[in-house]
Amino acid sequence: MDKDTQAHVDAVTRRLLAAAPDDLRELVLVVAAVHEERDPAGLREAALRVGAGRDADAVVAIALAFGEVCKVTDDASLDDYVARHAGHLRALLLFELAHEGEATDAMTAAAERAGFVRELWRWDARVVL
Repeated sequence: MDKDTQAHVDAVTRRLLAAAPDDLRELVLVVAAVHEERDPAGLREAALRVGAGRDADAVVAIALAFGEVCKVTDDASLDDYVARHAGHLRALLLFELAHEGEATDAMTAAAERAGFVRELWRWDARVVL
């Protein structure tokens, strides 16, 4: 990993350490460590290498879904996004938040639709840029 990429990963990790609740902390920290890998097979291997263990499938799903929230433009795409990522939506939105440094309107809408917008706001208040 080059110096700039490592600095980026370190910044996302710091934000996650500040914001992540205990039940998501380990998972999202692994996602942060490997999210620059875009090949699914390479991503799984990287996740296992850094200790994902039984969470490797979730790490891969979250890392590959990363960035999709910016494609949410209307109610239909919001419903689709929330439904497709229901099993890991909290972790995905926490990672998105830490990556961006603040909650976007689309992140807020997804969290609201899924019933945890107040939790997203708490995470957002804890994120340190």
